Amino acid sequence: MSFSIPITHHISDIKINEGIYILLHRASKIPPHIGLIVNGKLFEISTSGPGYNLSAEVVLQTAQKRGVEVVLVELKSPKHKIEEFEQLMTKLVKHYDKVTNDVSCLNPIQDFIEQVYKIELKS
Repeated sequence: MSFSIPITHHISDIKINEGIYILLHRASKIPPHIGLIVNGKLFEISTSGPGYNLSAEVVLQTAQKRGVEVVLVELKSPKHKIEEFEQLMTKLVKHYDKVTNDVSCLNPIQDFIEQVYKIELKS
């Protein structure tokens, strides 16, 4: 089974500096890279270490210039101060530090969703 996701917006059409987004970078690769954007700041872990408070706009512009497939999924913003979410994601990416055989780039995002949205993702 295969399916396609049509690209309908340019990055400049998305209000990336407001709200919470899950970012799938290199979306057509297996596995894609995943990060979380909170009010325009990207939080992620990779094999080289944690990334936090990175400019999501710069990352997305670079991806667009290079033709890298990117998928953004906007999450409903809970009624908390957004600064709390930035602090939580900084703590989570520092906790996991980097991708290893036992830790994926999805781990801090799963923890964020479990803590903020009270949705259990791990069994």
